[in-house]
Amino acid sequence: MKTNLTLVLVLLSAICLVADVVSGQEPQQNSRQNLMQRFTSARRVVATNVSADPLNDSADSLVAGFKTPPDSAKLWAYWWWLNGNVDKDSITNDLTEMSKQGFGGAIIFDAGGASQDGNNNVPAGPTFGTPEWRELYKHALKEAAKLGMSIS
Repeated sequence: MKTNLTLVLVLLSAICLVADVVSGQEPQQNSRQNLMQRFTSARRVVATNVSADPLNDSADSLVAGFKTPPDSAKLWAYWWWLNGNVDKDSITNDLTEMSKQGFGGAIIFDAGGASQDGNNNVPAGPTFGTPEWRELYKHALKEAAKLGMSIS
């Protein structure tokens, strides 16, 4: 118990010394008689320089981050261009809707696969990598940039 009391007194002395420095006073000799009084003063100095409720400040910051997340934390969509079946209007519409929902970007997949599980085939659009397909891809990049989104 004596060790704990000594440790508390050492910590209180250190806090009071810091409070003296922060308040611009000359460091004082700590006696047991004035230590508690000086510690109370030190708490006031610290309270004016540190948030009174750091847990609530953190919670408020967390809530704000969910309401308006930074770009690095926004959702991205897997954006399937099934069988290349896209056009400029559908690209603009899809990206606009993604942006309205808070998405930060999209990863394009130009692939088939619609005929799985008994679905009908999707009509073919421009073949991947052709000049027509690249124009659609460039359009997607431009539209995403206008909306502050990224494409991969």
